[in-house]
Amino acid sequence: MSTYCIVTDERRCISCKACEIHCKVKNAMPVGIKLGVHFTEGPVAGPGGAPAYRTLYMPCFHCEEPECVDVCPTGAMTKREADGIVYVEADDCTAPGTSPNGTRTATRP
Repeated sequence: MSTYCIVTDERRCISCKACEIHCKVKNAMPVGIKLGVHFTEGPVAGPGGAPAYRTLYMPCFHCEEPECVDVCPTGAMTKREADGIVYVEADDCTAPGTSPNGTRTATRP
């Protein structure tokens, strides 16, 4: 079974999400699947004091044995057997973005 993950060069990322779109199209992924979250901070002081933005892409790794599914207090997170996608049922999620131990979990679809 394939495992989906996007790896980015944070020094070049502008949070345009083109990498996510390309991956989803190339792998014929279903509509509604989100592969991660783009965080943008700024403007901040860049080189020479010029305004700049910092970006960070936090992918969901769709792990073979995802710990986030095991610790989800509401059961909103599941791993689909058919394709291995770690999925969050948004209507059942009461605390998106954090798990009981405070670590980041998969993103809402």
